[in-house]
Amino acid sequence: MLQLSVVQWHRPPPRICARIICCWFSSHFHHQREEAMASAKYSIQMWANKSRSWERLEPVVELALSPDPLISRRDETITSSASSSSSLSLAGQTLADIGTDHGMLAQSLAMTGLFEKVTGVDLSARALERGGLKLEKMILKRRQTQVTKSQSLSGDDKQQWPPLAEFRCGSGLTVLQPGEADIVCIAGMGARTMAEILLAKSSTGNAINASQGEKGVLLLDQLGCQRLVLQPANAKPHRLCRLYKTLFDIGWVPLEERILNLSGGFFISSSFHRRHDYSDVGATKNQNKTRCENGVESMAMPLSLVLAAATSNVTKSDERLGQQQEALRGFVNFHRDWIHSVLRHPGATATEFESKWLNYFDHVR
Repeated sequence: MLQLSVVQWHRPPPRICARIICCWFSSHFHHQREEAMASAKYSIQMWANKSRSWERLEPVVELALSPDPLISRRDETITSSASSSSSLSLAGQTLADIGTDHGMLAQSLAMTGLFEKVTGVDLSARALERGGLKLEKMILKRRQTQVTKSQSLSGDDKQQWPPLAEFRCGSGLTVLQPGEADIVCIAGMGARTMAEILLAKSSTGNAINASQGEKGVLLLDQLGCQRLVLQPANAKPHRLCRLYKTLFDIGWVPLEERILNLSGGFFISSSFHRRHDYSDVGATKNQNKTRCENGVESMAMPLSLVLAAATSNVTKSDERLGQQQEALRGFVNFHRDWIHSVLRHPGATATEFESKWLNYFDHVR
């Protein structure tokens, strides 16, 4: 008589179960992110027909698709480590591309289908008509062509297309409403222009400091923005330092950084999130200065995260890490030589930011 042995299954401890679930969510998210990157690349190349456009915008797209692990989705309560892992999804988040111009970045991010809403803003109505709106018509035409070729698509299937970006003509953050900009992207502008946009205040609302006549609150705070993704057009060290300092003063610190050497030009892409010690929305510069002096948190030097990754114990055979190291070395050497050449002129002196930058990257050769 055949005897069957029964193996008793022991339930793994809750901690192990949570780890298994977290690993599954992490693997699922990375796969979803790869598909989103491919979709964004296709959208940009379809419009620009140049690989250079994608190479320049790829780090911006990547940073925009990398959720801040310290931020849960709006109106969601995290009750366990497993749900904490699921909060790495971008579902329910909104994104605004400021200075969208041709609309490639905004539309490519919308095509990923990962965001609840993507809004492109530009001051030029003509740029929107010739770029973003034209690209929208092209996408709709291609979708219709696909529907025509595939007669099996039902009416419900058509609703599975990701929503396209919405475009608005206006200045900076002023045309946005609260909840429409969980993430703000700005690419292709000068660092000074970026700072002006991010420092803009609302003409309404409570005064930040009535005694100093500062009316209104920062639009970033009013919109409820939680993350910034920036790629300045000018990557000179002192201008990057000034931008980082401006953001630090209003409560933002770098989360991730990328550096790209494209045909001899350097592109620095950075993602920022709110400082953990910055609890008072609309704190004054004097309050922030006091916090710095008390050592609560100090301003990070631009590209310090790239430098930290390059000097870490990560496997040196990592091709991407090697590219970042090479680009960083080239950037530092180029601007170090340029600053020293300027200082050779009679009476020339280095600015405060240039001096700090030179000292910080002195060992990079």
